[in-house]
Amino acid sequence: MPLFQVLLILKCGLLCLVQSKPSKPKITGDLNVEVNGYIALTCSSQSTSAPYYYSKLLTLSYTWFVNDTKMDGETRGTLRLYVTRDRKYNRYSCTATEEDMESDRSDLIQINPLCTYD
Repeated sequence: MPLFQVLLILKCGLLCLVQSKPSKPKITGDLNVEVNGYIALTCSSQSTSAPYYYSKLLTLSYTWFVNDTKMDGETRGTLRLYVTRDRKYNRYSCTATEEDMESDRSDLIQINPLCTYD
């Protein structure tokens, strides 16, 4: 147990929770997808609150952005998209939120729609 956490427990008398914003998320997924198919992007982050076991009890919510615009209604860690050629120019990012504390924004990613010709 880190020294600062022990001191906080002693000072508070019971248990102190040290809340902090989640770690910077990372987006994963296969970025090369055929046009007219679906892609699943996953935004992953972790709680940095202490004590460690408290952070395991929390559920993070996520916010997705396309071209720096918030995507309404998308609060899960996985974003599922129908791929069209136009999506090639879109850039996606996400944030994670824990108890009203928002993480830094993830790095931008861009999907690569693969065209198939008959």
